[in-house]
Amino acid sequence: MAWNYQFIARLPEDFKEEDILFLRQLGIPNAYLALPRDQHDHQSLKRIKEQIEAGGIKFTYVHSNRFTFNSAIALGTENRERELEAYLEFLEIMASLGLNMIELNMMPFFVYSSNLTSYTRGAVTRTVDLQTILDSKTAPLARSAYIRKGQEEENLLLEQEYQRAAARGYTREELWENFAVFMERALPTASKLGIRISLHPSDPPCVETVGGVPNLIRSFEDYKKAFRIADSDSLVMTFCCGCWLEGGERFGDIMEDARWALEHNKIATVHVRNITGSLPHFDETFLDNGFFDMYPFFELLRQYDYQGFINPDHHPIMVDGPIRRIPQGYAYGYMRALANCADEAARGGIF
Repeated sequence: MAWNYQFIARLPEDFKEEDILFLRQLGIPNAYLALPRDQHDHQSLKRIKEQIEAGGIKFTYVHSNRFTFNSAIALGTENRERELEAYLEFLEIMASLGLNMIELNMMPFFVYSSNLTSYTRGAVTRTVDLQTILDSKTAPLARSAYIRKGQEEENLLLEQEYQRAAARGYTREELWENFAVFMERALPTASKLGIRISLHPSDPPCVETVGGVPNLIRSFEDYKKAFRIADSDSLVMTFCCGCWLEGGERFGDIMEDARWALEHNKIATVHVRNITGSLPHFDETFLDNGFFDMYPFFELLRQYDYQGFINPDHHPIMVDGPIRRIPQGYAYGYMRALANCADEAARGGIF
């Protein structure tokens, strides 16, 4: 093919050899995973990299359960200096092993979801009902990837941190100041090591304050402000289609914003996700089943010869249960068809 797009897939934290084999069978050349909090040392990361690459899959991108969402860094709490030092040390470890990108989300705790069971074509899916979240007296953790069975102590600590933040309350000005501190500390090291920090939008990107903490990246204008503060090529973006669609017009124009980001070489990875509607209520659904037509978006990526990562970041639960290989295969098959058609059309072919 003429278009060298790079599909990437997320491995489970406890991935096995068959998980890597499944990616190879799908023709996915790259993988990442949410690195467990207790595996950020050189030896653990080296072992993970070797296990993945032994299966013929490249591993250069990290989503960290410690640093992707970090309340000390996002909120500037008393542990911020400790976490900043640990972050810089982790960047050094990444660079020593040839990893060159890490995701960042300035939400302090996790992605918010509603404690509701919803279905899309009979498959269990994530639901966000904003009023349910705002009315919740506890952290809206249900159906979040950050609640883990068998880790009750960690979940309790998260709940306690959430309650402390809710009791204190934060302003957007404070959050932007904390972001600026983080950029000032992290970017010189990231730039020196050749590591890009990929900023993900808030999910859901509501303007309402949840648990005493407003969202920082809740519109495309917030992204532009973040880039102005950083003033560095080392800060890039995770262009999450789902978050753009969740926010609707208030977040921005997904096609025009993507065009700006592509022209300025700011997109490092694309998350492809479709939903049933914008806030205040939406269900996640299959890529061909939401209100957004994905094909023009892929045509735009092809127009700019985008060669970064592309992946579907969430999957409904189908008959194979939480392992979700069937919906994963469905999503990549659909995306490959979109990409192939866009590539063929760009080269003047007929499909």
